[in-house]
Amino acid sequence: MFTRIEFRSRQLRRLAFYIKPDIDFGIVLAALEDVSCIGDESAMVHIRFALLELVNNSLRAHRSESVEDPIFLEFQIIQNQSDIGDAKQIGLRIVLEDHGRGFDPSDLPYNLFGPVDTVDLQSDSFQLYREMHNQQRFGMGLFITKRTFDSFRLEFIDFNENTTPYNPGKIRGTRISLIHWGGNHE
Repeated sequence: MFTRIEFRSRQLRRLAFYIKPDIDFGIVLAALEDVSCIGDESAMVHIRFALLELVNNSLRAHRSESVEDPIFLEFQIIQNQSDIGDAKQIGLRIVLEDHGRGFDPSDLPYNLFGPVDTVDLQSDSFQLYREMHNQQRFGMGLFITKRTFDSFRLEFIDFNENTTPYNPGKIRGTRISLIHWGGNHE
């Protein structure tokens, strides 16, 4: 169970970053290394790794589309009423929003909206995906994120900031909302 976020000796319930697309990735890495969540420190290794994958994807999309808007990354401690009596469950909510024009989920080498335990990382579709992208993309960022978090929601946003189904040319970007309630994850 998380109780608070710590960033550079400050204890917070909410922390937000606005990441410029031209930033050196080492600065992003250093900032995320300075984020910890008191109460489930061991989970932060997996959470950071998943977030670095997502931020890297967003930066790549912004740069390839020449988007100058910042990428938004927010951490927030949240509370949820438990099914057991009056107990409250406390967790970490993370939102990542970019304006990198979105992506077609059907291009991934697996069903993004299916269960992660059925994904075969050694499948022909993964190998073909890697070859199509000259071994520069592996299709793992969203997969790792889904394995790490209890809740994963991907939304596409249009130019009015409304959620919309994926539709090339009409998408401004993506919003990924994640929740980690604590406990063991891979």
